Amino acid sequence: GLSDREVRERIAGDVLSRVAAITFTEAAAAEMSTRVGRGLVDLVAGNPVQGLREDLLGLDAGERQIRARALVETLDRLAVSTIHAWCRRLLARYALECGWHPGFEVDADGRLEEAVLRQRVDTALREAYREGVGSDLFELAVAGHGPAAIQEAVSGLVHAGVDGNRLSQPVFSPERVASVLEPMRELLEDLDRAIGPRLDTVGGGAKVTRDTRAAVSAGIDRIGAFAVEDLEAESAAAMLEAWIEAFGEVFDETAIKRLAKWGKGGFNGTEEDAFGGQADAVAHAARAAAEALPGIVGCRPVAFERARRALVPLVEEVCEEMRAQGVASFDWLLIQARNLLRDRPDVRSRVRREIDQLLVDEFQDTSALQCEIVRFLALEAGAANRPSLFLVGDPKQSIYGWRQADLRAYDAFVAEVKAAGGEGALLTVNYRSVPGILEEVAKVIEPVMHEQEGMQPRFAPLVVAPRFEAADSGEAEAVAPVEYWLSWRRDPASGEFESGLYADPVVHLEAGFLAADLRRQHDEFGASWSDMAILLRGATSLDRILEALRIQGVPYAVERDRSYYRRREVIDAAGLVRAVIDPHDSVALVTLLRSSAVGVPDAAWLPLWRRDFPERWSALHAARPEVLAELRSMVR
Repeated sequence: GLSDREVRERIAGDVLSRVAAITFTEAAAAEMSTRVGRGLVDLVAGNPVQGLREDLLGLDAGERQIRARALVETLDRLAVSTIHAWCRRLLARYALECGWHPGFEVDADGRLEEAVLRQRVDTALREAYREGVGSDLFELAVAGHGPAAIQEAVSGLVHAGVDGNRLSQPVFSPERVASVLEPMRELLEDLDRAIGPRLDTVGGGAKVTRDTRAAVSAGIDRIGAFAVEDLEAESAAAMLEAWIEAFGEVFDETAIKRLAKWGKGGFNGTEEDAFGGQADAVAHAARAAAEALPGIVGCRPVAFERARRALVPLVEEVCEEMRAQGVASFDWLLIQARNLLRDRPDVRSRVRREIDQLLVDEFQDTSALQCEIVRFLALEAGAANRPSLFLVGDPKQSIYGWRQADLRAYDAFVAEVKAAGGEGALLTVNYRSVPGILEEVAKVIEPVMHEQEGMQPRFAPLVVAPRFEAADSGEAEAVAPVEYWLSWRRDPASGEFESGLYADPVVHLEAGFLAADLRRQHDEFGASWSDMAILLRGATSLDRILEALRIQGVPYAVERDRSYYRRREVIDAAGLVRAVIDPHDSVALVTLLRSSAVGVPDAAWLPLWRRDFPERWSALHAARPEVLAELRSMVR
């Protein structure tokens, strides 16, 4: 008994409800929803949709419009959300299966978790201090790790989702120690081969260089001589710590700093002459060694074992208390969702059956944990009813390392998708930038952007969008689309450039040249003021730039200008308006009287107030010439 339209809408709603679209931020989720809706509306209107190949739809124009209209009318069935919101819904639905209260609360600002942490840590520390010597928490306190440090450590372990079972046993087994020392030995050997005999003849004035070279050789020998197989569970931490202290004497702070400097290509004259054409190889090997060494020489196995024994029970107690109170942090949403999908095959299968299309946007910002969640949904080997998986990500834009975004996890997952039969395609059309920008990016970035798996993707040139292909900057041919300015000052006498300027002179130079260049663009090339914009990383140099623009007579409008309301003329104008709107605002009245428009001197304040000037001022509710005349006379 349903009409054709009702049938189409029911089908469209079912199709949309079986799409899971996940992205990284709420803003991105809102943008995705908006774009999908806009695209469908364009299809209904018969307009082209950016990025959509209509030949792949297999429908005539009329049928496309009918189906698009049905999708628009049921668009509320499409769930576009962040990964955290998706996990929140999953856990709420299967709360009993994962042992959570169905009405659990997301601790958005961390206050509830902090209260649980503080209570548990305070209780444990009181007991440890009563116990005294021999208690691991007491010994940590003696070593300078007080309540704040303990609480921070427990919080970090909770947020990382560390399983107490994984840390229930000593961690310095021969296998684990070898898995760290052997790669370190290989890094040092790579550096040793890159250096070769090139520093053997360095003279006496290069002590740090010679010592660093000696440390590389000695470090290889120290690692090779360490009997990893002799480590025993009871004494492994103490044995390893003694060796690390000796190894740290070889690679002291000076040697590690010099390797780090080499890693950045910072060679002194002697080193440049010695390395010659091998400098790049030395820099690459030194950088890898310098990044790995602090993790070894800074390790304190005895303290680590003590902390492990003390903190694991606290982590378990905090997790259990949060579960009992129905409190979940954002990190815990991911951890518990992963655990649910991992440990409950029945739930995993049920969730998969409800999804036809799984789309993950901004995939370069996913962590290893988030990759696991996607893997359980769409990549489990042999699983039936797996949803189609569509990933969109740009590894060059992986910027959320502080939120556990991991390019290694991204690369590994992409490889796994391709191994499972997935296909990769490059989205290279840039819809934001004009040709001059893209050409400059390619010219500057491509020669130095070398692919390194897990660290940096290969450079992929971008193609200009059709609407920008004929873009004209409107500037004279003598003006390049992109220019680089160096803030150097020339010595009038010698003609040499002065380097090493401090920040303030640099800002002063930049502001002056920038304002003069804008003036020139307008006066000589006819550029409109409204076609100009200055973008700043921060507001620290804003006042200097505005001063330079005023000197050059360049008109401007400032967005987010915090200093605007502190200007004298703005304060005076605001005082005038406030004094008119509210005659009882005494602060506004004083501001008006002291402004340049009135100019009452300080000596006149007391006589004016003795003559009841504020009260008479507040009587000016309407056009009363006699009161205004009296006020003028009083001020005069």
